[in-house]
Amino acid sequence: MDLNSCKVIPVLKVSDFKLAKQFYIDHMGFEVEWEEHVVDKSYSYMVISFNHIIFHMTDCDKEKMSTGKIFIEYSEICEYIKFLSARKCTFEVIDLEMFPWKSIGIQIEDPFDHHLVFFEPEEV
Repeated sequence: MDLNSCKVIPVLKVSDFKLAKQFYIDHMGFEVEWEEHVVDKSYSYMVISFNHIIFHMTDCDKEKMSTGKIFIEYSEICEYIKFLSARKCTFEVIDLEMFPWKSIGIQIEDPFDHHLVFFEPEEV
């Protein structure tokens, strides 16, 4: 079994698709790959991407929502910070920091309490 060819794609639970789009599309620069809304089953699902990063999103009641931390290796973190800073959004842009594992990056919390940690791999 070759795990080098696999990709992990998290499914994030969100309570408000409009707010999710405002944060991830308008602020973070992601694009909607596809979405589905089934009215009679009160179900929504969306796939978004930014470069090599892919998130799936599903709707969830706020009371039943779980949160987590996602580590995202991103080799151009300084350029991404400039990209985020240039966007006119109401969400805060976090400053670059040095992580204990000797890597630089940023931590961003989305409106649904998911913690996104973008980090640049340490140069060997």
